[in-house]
Amino acid sequence: MAVETREGESVREHLRVVAFAIAALGGVLALVSLFADPLALGMPGSGFGAKQLLGVLIGLGLIGIAGLVWRRAS
Repeated sequence: MAVETREGESVREHLRVVAFAIAALGGVLALVSLFADPLALGMPGSGFGAKQLLGVLIGLGLIGIAGLVWRRAS
């Protein structure tokens, strides 16, 4: 039984869109953090730093949360 919203779309469809958006944001954050030095976003020659590691971990965490939301919507 699907709950309908005003626009006629089910709540599950909205949750899937939100999950996709969260996963996309997490993926972009993780990739940008991972490749910050080759993209010339960090200090040259500083190597892989704590901020990059934190960005990658947060990005992967967002992808995990998106997976949970997606599974909940299914």
